[in-house]
Amino acid sequence: MLVLAPESLTGQEQCNSDARSLRGVARRAGVDPALLHHYFDGKEDLFVHTAHLAVDPRKNLEAILAVPTDAIGVTLVRRLLMLWDSPMGQVTIQTLTSNARLASAFGAMMTKIVQELAAIRFPELPQHARDQFIARIQVTMVGLMVTRHLVKLDAIATASHKELARTYGAIIQDILDSGMTDARSPTHRHR
Repeated sequence: MLVLAPESLTGQEQCNSDARSLRGVARRAGVDPALLHHYFDGKEDLFVHTAHLAVDPRKNLEAILAVPTDAIGVTLVRRLLMLWDSPMGQVTIQTLTSNARLASAFGAMMTKIVQELAAIRFPELPQHARDQFIARIQVTMVGLMVTRHLVKLDAIATASHKELARTYGAIIQDILDSGMTDARSPTHRHR
């Protein structure tokens, strides 16, 4: 039932997720609405939790952070492209772009997961340094997603995963490498 909830929230056949209620989602899933109201604060909370279960960002990010440091950029781009281009990824993108509150809640959840995993992978770096390169990486990846799936700029929309992973992976890797170098420099540590 929960894995199907993001599709339920795309209601009005992908247009107006605000028009859907938790009660409507419960009805489509065949469960008591009181159950959803007990466990979730609203549609946004339900979506964030079900999207998390369907896509499991933590599992994907753990796999990305498990590779050697010099391969994180390419691995991140390749995995995110596979997710975004999948049917579930398309539903998630459509849903997030049709509802700013859902997008904000999902973004906050993703940021929290990335920060937790970065703290485990790069414990020697101060949190503010990790937060800076995480934000830069997120901006780059959101830009790629918007250009590929919403704007559909031909050169990006039709490029292979391999091409995009090579190009954008290098950008992500540079952000990560320069962020780590800056954070480890003596002048940065004394700020």
